[in-house]
Amino acid sequence: MAEPSEDRARQALEIMECERARLSEDIDGLVAARDALDHLIEDNRAYLTRSADGEV
Repeated sequence: MAEPSEDRARQALEIMECERARLSEDIDGLVAARDALDHLIEDNRAYLTRSADGEV
């Protein structure tokens, strides 16, 4: 800030906290998507293993 003040610092803090919350929501969504993808990958691997063993 070119001219720091308590008011500007409070405004900046509010903006930064909102941005942090937004990023956290995005991260949570990405983690959930990755977990779902991991589950699909494991299911696919299990299927391929059963298929190779003639169990399908």
